[in-house]
Amino acid sequence: MRLARTLLILSAVGFLAAQDPKKDEADTLKGKWSAVSIAVGGKPAQDQVVKAFKLTIDDKTYTHLLGTEVVEEGGYKIDASKSPKTIDFDIKKGPDVGKRQLGIYMVEGDKLTMVVANAGSEDRPKSFKVDPESLIVEIVFEKAKP
Repeated sequence: MRLARTLLILSAVGFLAAQDPKKDEADTLKGKWSAVSIAVGGKPAQDQVVKAFKLTIDDKTYTHLLGTEVVEEGGYKIDASKSPKTIDFDIKKGPDVGKRQLGIYMVEGDKLTMVVANAGSEDRPKSFKVDPESLIVEIVFEKAKP
């Protein structure tokens, strides 16, 4: 009886550890993403830019591509406990090297929406509604099919 109870407790602990929300949230971002829309201050980007813009996220790093050219790389950190969820990019390669870029994000199925401030700005966007007078960038991605 004691052995059975011990096994049950160990199984429950293992199940709870597997349900770690931070790990699950980070896992939803991992993979290759293709832009379906990009807007700066609510003004849409050109179609050829949108079609060429890609994002790859792994455990600790991200890569932005325009076509096959890497335009930016770095590390990132998320906080899924905040509302809206936050993401900070630490830019290691590209025109804004050495700067941080603050943003918010949401994942809905295979759709990732990010709203980010200019690199180097200390002001994080507060909502997904973008002020047309701002330089805030909104990007909607779809997860690339394997």
